[in-house]
Amino acid sequence: MDFLDILKDMVEGIPGGYAATMMGTDGIAVRNYVRSGLDCDIETIGVEYVRILGEIEKVSRTLELGDVEEVVIGLDGNTVLLRPVPPDYFLALVVDGDAILGKARYVLKMAANDVCRELKR
Repeated sequence: MDFLDILKDMVEGIPGGYAATMMGTDGIAVRNYVRSGLDCDIETIGVEYVRILGEIEKVSRTLELGDVEEVVIGLDGNTVLLRPVPPDYFLALVVDGDAILGKARYVLKMAANDVCRELKR
């Protein structure tokens, strides 16, 4: 399974899923997927939120709270979920504000596991 398939399965597997990206922590997108018919600039979303994710990770290390596993950002009408994929990547998923957040979190976690397996190949 390639990265595009993983992103597509993630977005299409969630009612209300809009878009997903796999991006390096340097802000360079590896792959993006946007549900057909939707206008979502997932690459810009990833680039902007990777900085925030980096700051959250830095604070967590400084406070010795452990590694960041997931960040959920609730917005007016949408939710953005971020999940680091060691060593130097992360996944971002955008869903409708009415999407089932527990399912979105689960699908994102499983997709991160799939990405880790692909990176080890």
